[in-house]
Amino acid sequence: MIKWRPPHLWEHVAETLRSRIVSGEYPPQSRMPSIRTVMQEFEVGRNTALHALEHLEEEGYAVMVQSQGTFVTPPEEWPSR
Repeated sequence: MIKWRPPHLWEHVAETLRSRIVSGEYPPQSRMPSIRTVMQEFEVGRNTALHALEHLEEEGYAVMVQSQGTFVTPPEEWPSR
């Protein structure tokens, strides 16, 4: 039997941000919202916002640069869908 589990909150945040990247709302090489902005918009804690952004980096949609922010990567670096 497969047990269903609700998605983690960070997964919802990451999916929403990923959709914005793919749709072009956040163009390639543009700066994404800061962790603080993500926290405020989604009403989540710092760890949740950070985990969502780190997940996007792991997937190849973004790159986090210390003290500068998170930036959208070029589409060539995105996973094929």
